[in-house]
Amino acid sequence: MDWLQIFILGLVSGLTEFMPLSAPGHQRLMMHLFGQTEMDPLCRLLLTMGSLSAVCSACSAPLRRLMVQRRIQNRGGRSRGNDNHRYDYRIVKATVIPVGVTYAVMTLLQIPMTLPWLALAFGANGVILFVIGNMRQGNKDSWRMTRLDTAFMGGFGCLSAIPGISLLGTVASAGVARGAERRNALSWALLCAVPLLLLRMVLDLILIIIGGTSLRLVGFFCSIGGAVLAYFGGLISIRFVRFAVNRSGLASFSYYAWGVALLTFILFLIT
Repeated sequence: MDWLQIFILGLVSGLTEFMPLSAPGHQRLMMHLFGQTEMDPLCRLLLTMGSLSAVCSACSAPLRRLMVQRRIQNRGGRSRGNDNHRYDYRIVKATVIPVGVTYAVMTLLQIPMTLPWLALAFGANGVILFVIGNMRQGNKDSWRMTRLDTAFMGGFGCLSAIPGISLLGTVASAGVARGAERRNALSWALLCAVPLLLLRMVLDLILIIIGGTSLRLVGFFCSIGGAVLAYFGGLISIRFVRFAVNRSGLASFSYYAWGVALLTFILFLIT
C-alpha cells in the first residue's frame, strides 16, 4: 500500500471503530478497494494503537475508576463511595472475557472472509441496530444489571468477532435489550473496547512473530501517520456516537450498515 491508502485506511478505521459500524469489516472492504488481499499485521497493530489512544483519552475518567475497582477487588477489599463503579467493573469483565476468547480463536485461525459473507455480516449488523435500536429504552444502571444481563451482553458481543458486525453495536444493543439506559449501555461498550483493542494488538504481535511483516521503513512511518489519523478519527467518532445515542439511539446507523452491505455485494458482482 502507498502512503495515501494507509492514511485513508487509518482515518476510516478510527471513524468506524467507535461507531456501531465494524472497523475490521471496513478495513477488509477498503483493502479490497485498494486491490489488496490482507492488511499487514504491523500496519494493523499501529492503526489499532491509534484507536486505543483515542478511547483512552476520551474515556479517561471512567477508565481510572474501573482500574481502582479492579485493584480493590483483586485485594479482596470493599469499595467506598459510589457502588455503581464496582458494578461497572463487573459488567465490563463479564462481557470482555467471552468476546476476547472468541476473537482470539477467530484471529489465530485466520478464517477467510469473502465479499458475500462480509456483505451478509454488514446486513446482519444493520438488522441488529434497527430492531434493538427501536426498542423502548429502559432505565437500568449498572447495579441493577443482573448476571443474566451481563452474560447476554458477553454472548451477544461474541458476534463482533465476525468482521462486519460491530463490537460497540452488539454490546450496547444487548445492554439496551436487557433494559439498560442507552447512555449506560454505550459507556459500557466503550469501556469494553479498551481491553479488546489491547487483545487485538497482542494477536497482531503474535502474527508478526509467526509470519513476519512486509512493511519496510517507509511503510512503517506511513503507518504511524495512519495511526495519528486513527486517533483523531476515533475522537470524532466517540463524540458523534454519544450525540447520536442521546438523540435517537442506534437505529439510525442501521441504514448506513445496509448501504455498505449493498455496496459490498455490488463489488462482489462486478469484480
